[in-house]
Amino acid sequence: MRGAWIRTSVGVLGLAAASCAIFFALRPPLLAESIVYGSGHIEGTEVRIAAEANGRVVEQALEEGLRVSAGQKGW
Repeated sequence: MRGAWIRTSVGVLGLAAASCAIFFALRPPLLAESIVYGSGHIEGTEVRIAAEANGRVVEQALEEGLRVSAGQKGW
């Protein structure tokens, strides 16, 4: 019984040491201190649009949520 306990302990410690060695061998190189790295999502919830000319909106043919491109006319 005591021999099995020792073999199990040695096996677990060996597995932990091998895992640690593999982790340090395969990890990516460290970035310079001036570089910021992150992961996540950036979501804009508010968009402000300003007119380039004075005037009054008579008709608005676009619908909320539609994709538009730069310079696209609304009619």
